[in-house]
Amino acid sequence: MSRRSLHLVAALLLCCGLALAAYFAEKINREQYESDERAKVLYGLTVVRDALDSNLTSDIQLVRGLIGVVALAPDLDQRQFDIAVAPLFAGRTQLRNIGAAPDMVIRFVYPLKGNEQAVGLDYRTVPAQFEAVEKARLSREIVLAGPLNLVQGGVGLVARLPIYLPDRNGGRVFLGNR
Repeated sequence: MSRRSLHLVAALLLCCGLALAAYFAEKINREQYESDERAKVLYGLTVVRDALDSNLTSDIQLVRGLIGVVALAPDLDQRQFDIAVAPLFAGRTQLRNIGAAPDMVIRFVYPLKGNEQAVGLDYRTVPAQFEAVEKARLSREIVLAGPLNLVQGGVGLVARLPIYLPDRNGGRVFLGNR
């Protein structure tokens, strides 16, 4: 093999080596770029999730106060329910409406206008909603459900807060089962 052939083979090997190095450098660069993009998206989603969580928690805390009102006046009517609930909608809130369902039947809704179709709904007849309602009743914990198709129209995320009232024997009874 001549000296010229050796130089040609060496040059060819060098070119192949440089091409491989460029390929791997580009691959590493692309992976780093994709990793950075995923981190940016994750950060953006975390910000959105935290904002949603904060808003949801704030609204749930507002509604928790309503449980005390119902405990004090378990036989309230729609007018009294409106008076108790209206202030919850006065500030910054994501709440669209609030309903109370003694014995699993919606009796009160605020605001009533636009939500009339929900009044009288028996959760036991709507499997898509009953599962979360029953889970809340049995666990005595808040259960989030949704997105759900609402009977009054639209789609919503619904927080189910079971209400247990003191009974005559010192125990607790589910609202409507007294």
